[in-house]
Amino acid sequence: MESHLKTGGEQITYANRAVAGSVDPSCKEQFQLLKIRRKHRFLVYKIDAETEVVIPEIIGPRATNLKDLISSLPENDARYAIYDHEFTTFDGRPTNKYV
Repeated sequence: MESHLKTGGEQITYANRAVAGSVDPSCKEQFQLLKIRRKHRFLVYKIDAETEVVIPEIIGPRATNLKDLISSLPENDARYAIYDHEFTTFDGRPTNKYV
């Protein structure tokens, strides 16, 4: 196996490798609540190993922050995350970006 340049040759293995076959409709609903209604700070999705469906696993309330998102992620398992990052621009305008 060829070494990866970004990890300096370190091989990363995941506990539960899965391939997504479809996306659960609740994923879209929760994303709409995050983006349009601004009900959540972050969403964490996972691929269910049995059904091979992408499902929402963790929904971060609006009062949480980036540290809460990072602490909720497992160390050796893959997840998909969306985070609503709020910041102030150089000219003083409040804005946000989805990462």
